[in-house]
Amino acid sequence: MLLSEPKNTSIQLTSTLPLLALLTFVLAFFSVNLYAFTEKECLDESFTNKIIHKAMPFGLTKTLLSFNKNLCDIKISHRKFKFMKKQWEIDVCRTPVHIKTGTDLIEVVKKGNSFCSSGATSEYCNTYKELIEIIQDDGLIFAKGEKEDLQSDHGKVYCIYTILESYLNSGTILTRHPPTNPPADPEERSLPTSPTIMPTNNQAREENTPEIIPTSVPTAPLSGEF
Repeated sequence: MLLSEPKNTSIQLTSTLPLLALLTFVLAFFSVNLYAFTEKECLDESFTNKIIHKAMPFGLTKTLLSFNKNLCDIKISHRKFKFMKKQWEIDVCRTPVHIKTGTDLIEVVKKGNSFCSSGATSEYCNTYKELIEIIQDDGLIFAKGEKEDLQSDHGKVYCIYTILESYLNSGTILTRHPPTNPPADPEERSLPTSPTIMPTNNQAREENTPEIIPTSVPTAPLSGEF
């Protein structure tokens, strides 16, 4: 009875590991980008969203962060300890860059020439930093779902966070209607071209007929010329 030699399975497993790792990476890449949304898709969405979590230090109260997005207009409300309530409204498609803040008495804080670096202390920068910090701490950290999925709570908060950063920090006025190509300048007209003259049949026949050049033919000498 012949015994079969044991197969070296460790070599086969080692050779397939890089392939499995590559397939896992490709699947993860496409699964993430399948739900990734663009800035235009984010602007075109309208939704309401609430993120609730227990507040420190003992978790006896709840912190509520709510969003009401209607295309470019975003209303944000934050309530903590039941009596600390703040509210902001930002239209990311409106110039100049500004923030409306307050619950009863609305105050408008304009960006102007403010550059909100780490040490900036202007009224606008303080308002901007407070709002972004609240969205990060009470929104992005506690929202459920994937940030690439615009239908999830995390995706909705991330959508608002990204366009607010573009508008409030970078000063970019967003738009849902990309500019179209301007109409052509009426002065920029093509120069008139000369009409093409087609030769007639007689002209074509004359042009195609080879030219016959007469040559001198020697003649016999007359008698008496010898």
